[in-house]
Amino acid sequence: MKCTLFGAELVSQFNTFLLRSNVEPLVMVAQLFKPNFYLEETSIQSTFHSSLILLNSNYAEVKQFRKSEGCFL
Repeated sequence: MKCTLFGAELVSQFNTFLLRSNVEPLVMVAQLFKPNFYLEETSIQSTFHSSLILLNSNYAEVKQFRKSEGCFL
């Protein structure tokens, strides 16, 4: 899925995660994003101040998915 991040804070948070030496799979929870339809493709985009991203968070569902994929917890 395509995702557009607006705002320095979200971009910085995502880039910091990607630049880590750890190469485990990423599970991103995107809260308060809006759908965007362009050229017959759907994506999501942040809404400046209200959007939140959680990267490999401690939600039970994320932990369960990562465990099923053999990721370190």
